[in-house]
Amino acid sequence: MARGGELFKREAQVFLVHVPYRGAGAVLQDLMAGQVQALVTSLPTALPHIKSGKLRALVVTSDKRSALLPDVPSAKEAGLPKFVMDFWVGLAAPAGTPQPVIDKLNKAMADALNSPEGKKRLAEQGLDAESNTPAQAAQFVAAEMAQWAAVVKAAGIKAD
Repeated sequence: MARGGELFKREAQVFLVHVPYRGAGAVLQDLMAGQVQALVTSLPTALPHIKSGKLRALVVTSDKRSALLPDVPSAKEAGLPKFVMDFWVGLAAPAGTPQPVIDKLNKAMADALNSPEGKKRLAEQGLDAESNTPAQAAQFVAAEMAQWAAVVKAAGIKAD
């Protein structure tokens, strides 16, 4: 995740070389094999490897510790209060989808996320269930785009 590495470099004031990968699978294999030294990734991606002992979590990129990794400090505790990268997943539909369909999808997703089973399954992966309205989601995505655009611009990252 180039942007996460760049944010870490900036906040920790260290030099790192970003090695581009096409996906988490390949970089995780190389990390476990010692071909690369570090990775900024989501907890659901790394958790099975952390639990198996193949990877060691150094910090969680949040304001608070993860309940699944209580011995791993948060970025804030590690002295990097601006190294916050909350992992999120959104549901999108094609532009022009009728509002009643959007509303139905949103309600179904909120019901699933807020169900006891949904909360349990997400918590097992280190995720918190949070549902919002389509308007709130749009505002959130716009804020995320602005934040990461600034990191990408400051780092001089260009699309290949």
